[in-house]
Amino acid sequence: MNSSIIFKSSQENNYLYSTAKKQFFYLHPILEYIYNIEKEGINIPMYLKDLNTNIDIDSFGSCTKENLIYYYDKYLLYRQKGYFGTESNSPSKHKEFTGELIKKELANSVQILFEVTNACNLNCTYCGYSNLYEGYDKREDENLDIDSAKKFIDYMITLRNSKYYKSLKKNIAISFYGGEPLLNFKFIEEIVQYTRTKKHLIDNFEFWMTTNGVLLNKYMDFLAKEKFKLMISLDGDGDQNSYRVDHGNKNSFDRVYKNISLLKEKHSEYFENTVTFNTVLHDRNSIKDVAEFFNKEYGKIPNFSPLTDNGIREDKKEEFNKIYKNFAKDSKQLKYYPELEQKMHFELPEARITKETLTEKSNFSFKNYNELLGNGQYDSFYLTGTCIPFSKSAFVLVNGKILPCEQISHQFELGRINKHEISINFDEIAQQYNKYFNQIAKQCKSCIEYKTCKNCIFQLKFKDGKFVCHQSTSLEETVWSFSKTFDYLENNSRNYKKLVYGGDIK
Repeated sequence: MNSSIIFKSSQENNYLYSTAKKQFFYLHPILEYIYNIEKEGINIPMYLKDLNTNIDIDSFGSCTKENLIYYYDKYLLYRQKGYFGTESNSPSKHKEFTGELIKKELANSVQILFEVTNACNLNCTYCGYSNLYEGYDKREDENLDIDSAKKFIDYMITLRNSKYYKSLKKNIAISFYGGEPLLNFKFIEEIVQYTRTKKHLIDNFEFWMTTNGVLLNKYMDFLAKEKFKLMISLDGDGDQNSYRVDHGNKNSFDRVYKNISLLKEKHSEYFENTVTFNTVLHDRNSIKDVAEFFNKEYGKIPNFSPLTDNGIREDKKEEFNKIYKNFAKDSKQLKYYPELEQKMHFELPEARITKETLTEKSNFSFKNYNELLGNGQYDSFYLTGTCIPFSKSAFVLVNGKILPCEQISHQFELGRINKHEISINFDEIAQQYNKYFNQIAKQCKSCIEYKTCKNCIFQLKFKDGKFVCHQSTSLEETVWSFSKTFDYLENNSRNYKKLVYGGDIK
């Protein structure tokens, strides 16, 4: 497979991306000319020897023999260093997981997620636990055992204080998840109180929560006092929010809106600095209308989440397709509303594509210090965009299952917990992951994104104990994405630092 991808921006600038090196660079027109004629089988030393006149090169003009010789020498140097060549996509090149690595990742995991309860006081049409989807455990209005949760916190504190933890400050973020977490407020309150007894072992505890807002009026004082990083789910005004109904099929908007207004009034500073919103995009709302609503009411722009197409039941695909709305297409209308477009600039597809390209396709981007200070083997890689287990979170379900995050099927548990013990076999996890990736490597081999894939393996179809990928990326798609990235950078060069250093674009 050719390791060089050449593409052009809308301003007619040529660039090269090396899949072998995971690097971009500006491609001088003469270098491109030399590369192209060599691909056609021309013997360049003989060609240069016989050349006795200037030649015309696109995007450059008249080129002398001396210029060609100069750039041919550069070309040879580039090629010697691994550019302009071909590479083998042998599946044996990818890294394999070890139990030691996974234990280290859990020790350094960003957050603990507790499924406080799987009960919910709403019955949202598109919920990931609704009858549109499959792959989750049966919801039976259960609560997570408090002693099991405390045991897991103690386990994480032990890891934070072990040789496996690599950061200077020992922080732990605890996120309360549901169902609707506030239905089990006693659990939340007791966990917060429990962490106070561990202050001598941990520098800081942070608390995060996503809520539907129906019970905010009862518990907002506590949340503000404890400085919870609070995300409220709301899809816009009453009509836009009409999929978010209770079990009597009544729209939740009026109750939630009233509670948000009360929160804003009673705890204005907390609301301004800490409270965010999440909106699910669907056929009853639009980015423009929702952004206008939130900007007018709260001076904020929500995070927009598309409906997930992973785990859709076969008999529900038609219903799902009626509800689904494409973010990229819907965002195009913002060009007619410059104020909103400016506020949402870093949320829009062009900025997202650029951020993704700069971070996922480059050898100079690291997700954390552990990755930066690793073994430095840039020529090896993990297949797909799947996270190393526990690198982002450890998710504890009400039934005691331990998962690497909240976005994968419950069948892929990595451990179990109860009030008596925690069972996590890191070597077995590594073996299972290696089995998955060795199986799918044969499919990955022919894909141009072989070393830079962003797809999580657990979002692929799982059949007969194997994952099947139908998301292979073509050369044309990659060239389009790269061209869009450099169009954006050429026209928005001031945003480069914001994209790269300014935190994640959600």
